[in-house]
Amino acid sequence: MMLGVVHREEYRRSGHSRLAVLGMTLALGLAATGVARGEPLTIVVLPPSQAGPESEPALERALGAGLADADLELVDGFAMAKSALLEGAVPEGDLAPFLQAEELLEEGWRSYLEVRASFAAARLAEARTLALAVAHLEGGRPLVAEISLRLGVVKLDLARSAEAADDFRLSHILAPGRAVTDAEFKPEAVQAYDAALAAPSVVHLRTIPQRPGLRLWIDGSEVFGDSVRLSEGLHLIEAKEPGSVSRSKLLSISPGGAAPISLTLEPDATAQRVLRGRTGFSVGRTEGQARDAVTAMLLYSQTEQLLVVSSVWRRGEPALLGQRCSGMPAYCSAVVEIGYPAGGANVAVTELWRTVQKAPLRFPPTLQADSRVVSAETAPGATGKGKGKSTPLWKNPWLWLGAAAATVAGSAVYLLAEPDAGTSVFVGNPCDFGGC
Repeated sequence: MMLGVVHREEYRRSGHSRLAVLGMTLALGLAATGVARGEPLTIVVLPPSQAGPESEPALERALGAGLADADLELVDGFAMAKSALLEGAVPEGDLAPFLQAEELLEEGWRSYLEVRASFAAARLAEARTLALAVAHLEGGRPLVAEISLRLGVVKLDLARSAEAADDFRLSHILAPGRAVTDAEFKPEAVQAYDAALAAPSVVHLRTIPQRPGLRLWIDGSEVFGDSVRLSEGLHLIEAKEPGSVSRSKLLSISPGGAAPISLTLEPDATAQRVLRGRTGFSVGRTEGQARDAVTAMLLYSQTEQLLVVSSVWRRGEPALLGQRCSGMPAYCSAVVEIGYPAGGANVAVTELWRTVQKAPLRFPPTLQADSRVVSAETAPGATGKGKGKSTPLWKNPWLWLGAAAATVAGSAVYLLAEPDAGTSVFVGNPCDFGGC
């Protein structure tokens, strides 16, 4: 069975996807205990605490040569995972609110047709709350629009005409091509919808602060700069930032302005592990940290299996340590040790892959915490106890990515309303925003 990145409609039918990039389809295979030929493989070279027999570039070359006949596609899973994340990939669980909101929409509208308007309004309001959680994904805004349209129709029957007008305007802003006619709705609902679209007054809004990397959308249009002009009524505000959970809210604007609202972006732990890249595979990580790093990389990349390898000295002889991992969450083979005093690294790589390929995936990632790597032997005849040569921290691009991701926590977007004249007078308590 193939699992993979799917369209939302395919997810609805199958429920099997583990990752979704809405609007595109990528092939992924999941091997729980065996390895299908031709599958992509990511290799992670894990430098031991002491310099090993092979340098990282030499070991990478040996791995490429030793696996050349294994019918594998060697890929950079780290780069692919980061690219997928920045292109909008989300774990399959993030799609659940779509289905829940659509089910509540159907239930709410059915209740309205059965002349249970109060119950219908409650169900539709709940559906819109769920839809806001996925408004930033493809198909999210039209879903919010459809729910808002039908919620407005129900509110008309409940004599809540002002709220209905706000819902109608929001629906039209998010889905302007949605036809609202007598063929589908009562004539009075169509008339109220058309009346609500008559140009209301305009309010000037300020947005603060705009952090580097933070992106803000209002009603589906990205905001550039620190001010926008919006009509009165409801508006959909969305904020996104790499490494954070995207947030959406509804902003209500009255003729006199709007109360300030904030969108606080919480860090997405899995996404931040992807942004940290290879730093998540440092020597000395706990089994839990290692599993989180492996799982994050497998989740967001097209790689279905990962081979972690380290070149070490064992009793004065060169050896390779390796562990193959796959699955969600990741499980691995036992750590395999292959010596190569005569055959060379290429032969050792072939034997290592043959061994781990057959091994069942029963264990957590443990190579990063393995004593043979953490407390590695020095080279035969070596006198010093210092660690082997490594890339200076300030030259490590993955460190910069990790440091950038670490600053994400606590990001916030504030919307401050001003009179249409564009002065600096805020609607609401300016002390809440450092204005005192």
